[in-house]
Amino acid sequence: MTRIAFVEPYYESVTGAQQSMLPLLTDTDSFDATLVVPSEGALAAEARERGVSVDVVGLPSKLDRPGDELLDAHPASVLDTATGVTTYQRRILRYLRERDYDAVYCNSLKAVVLFGPAAKLLGIPILWYVRIDTPISVLDALAHALADHVITISEGTKTRFDGALTRDGKATTIYTGVDLDEFSPANADPSGFPFADRDGPVIAEVATIQPRKGQHHLVDAVGSVADSLDDFELVFAGEASDEAYKHGSDYGETIRRRVADAGIADRTTVLGWCDDVPSLLAAIDIFVLPSYNEGLPRSILEAFALGVPVVATPAGGTRELVAHGENGLVVPKGSADDLAAALARLGSEPDLRERMGRNARETVVQWFSQERYVENFETYLAEEVL
Repeated sequence: MTRIAFVEPYYESVTGAQQSMLPLLTDTDSFDATLVVPSEGALAAEARERGVSVDVVGLPSKLDRPGDELLDAHPASVLDTATGVTTYQRRILRYLRERDYDAVYCNSLKAVVLFGPAAKLLGIPILWYVRIDTPISVLDALAHALADHVITISEGTKTRFDGALTRDGKATTIYTGVDLDEFSPANADPSGFPFADRDGPVIAEVATIQPRKGQHHLVDAVGSVADSLDDFELVFAGEASDEAYKHGSDYGETIRRRVADAGIADRTTVLGWCDDVPSLLAAIDIFVLPSYNEGLPRSILEAFALGVPVVATPAGGTRELVAHGENGLVVPKGSADDLAAALARLGSEPDLRERMGRNARETVVQWFSQERYVENFETYLAEEVL
């Protein structure tokens, strides 16, 4: 049977990128999949629990850092990183030769940089799944050259590359999807959340706490229309990412101060990590994602699956999900005023929320199911790669 290595260097968490990859390892009989990580952690534990084979290929400490640190432009740092990557290739070469893989799937740019050169030397096809629309300097060109196949999570994500990198026809979009049984109104129990019984609208953002997710705009928007949102609740679910503490700042603390300054602290709940996202989504009325950049936001798909209308910015592939006025509303990036107007509209019109919610669920059922995602990936492998 065809053997594929799924490489994910970010091993400490199981968030959007990892959650979207795992069904490709668990929901198919078309190939033999192995997850390859640089260390034990939450991802390896989750994969093993799902019956996935896991290999750990240890990463030198100088490379086991967040991507933005590895891309430090200081010459000494660049040289140190380049030396580490070059040395690491000998370990990767030995590993790939021993396993005799038919393809290497890279779930991030860092995965391509680490595994791409060795796989290229051995003639193993390299697949790079691009999950966010933000370009990353010259490394995008390097990864694009190394990869035999570039899969983008949305058409909007292709804007990450300039024309020279897309004219070769190497990039193909395969939409990710969600489990319609797990994320189903029939299977969710919102009763565990105290705000589920509010008469007014419950407005929520489920995302890592970091500036690019725009939580500060949501606070400002809700604060400006709080008087018109009778008995509302604002809910944040998610943990702070490394980006939340960049340059010594604490974005989470900034959000808490902003909530207090807006006078809505008694109407705001900060949940942190949530283990039961489907039930949380069943307890809310409006989902908000005012991001600056995205790929194809999994959080929107999950909200749609629970029949929740969405207010979002046109980041990445969001416009491929949210049809303005049909299953949600699209507002400009960085505009708390436009976001406030959208929330005031949805917050005051329960019939509109109900109609948009029905359309949202139908959007996911028709186009973004997990089953469809896996089938499309299997077809792509069979027709384009193997």
